[in-house]
Parts: sequence; C-alpha cells; structure tokens
Amino acid sequence: MGLFDKIKTQANTIGTNISESTSKLTSEISTASKEKSKLSAINSEITSLNGQLNIAYQDIGKKYVSNLLDNKGENVEAVLQDTLDKIEPILEKKIELEKEAVEIEKKLKDQIILQEKAIFQREFDEEKEKLEKASETGCIN
Repeated sequence: MGLFDKIKTQANTIGTNISESTSKLTSEISTASKEKSKLSAINSEITSLNGQLNIAYQDIGKKYVSNLLDNKGENVEAVLQDTLDKIEPILEKKIELEKEAVEIEKKLKDQIILQEKAIFQREFDEEKEKLEKASETGCIN
C-alpha cells in the first residue's frame, strides 16, 4: 500500500501544481489583455489629438500667411494667440498619454520577460530532477 499512497500523493501534488499554474496563467493573460486594451485606447486618443494638432497647425499657417498679406507680418503673435492657446492643452495631454503608453509597454515587456524566465526555470528544474534521478540510480556519475 505504501507505493500506491506515494503515487496518490504525487498525483495530488501534480494536480495542485497544474491548478495553481493554470490559475496564475489565466490571471496573467487577463492582466495583459486589460493592459493591451488600455494601450490601444491610449494610442487611439493620441491619434485623435494628432489630428486636432494638424488642424491647428494648418490654422496657424493660414493665419500667418493672411497676416503677412494683410498686415505685412505685424502683430503676428496677437493673430496666432488664440490658436496657440488651444494647442497648448492638446500638446500637454498628448505628452501625458505618450508617457502613460510607454509605461504600459514597459509593463507588458516585463511581464513577457518574467513569463519566459518562469518557463526556463521550470525546464531547468525538470532537467535537474532527471539528472538527479539518473545519478541516484547509478546511470550516470
């Protein structure tokens, strides 16, 4: 009966380890999916802000040329100020979102590195266990 009890214990341990690994993997996948969704939303918002900035830049160009033709370039700052005031918060928001996107990308890359490390560690441990068993049985010295 001792052999069967040992096999039963090992099977239970393996089952528990598989369950814990599956649970952890599911959690990591869920977190990664959320982060990727958030990153996608941020990138979409950055694209939208770039469109708004391009329209504002075109407006600046039109106003500048119009001012050159009508006023020979005098009071250019006053003519452009309203558009420049509109651009400033857009640029600040874009910079903030770009920083946030970089942080999320770092998290995702770090998570991939940790997953790969865990895989390599598990493979190493399995090979080490095989070698130890082989050494114990006298197959290798």
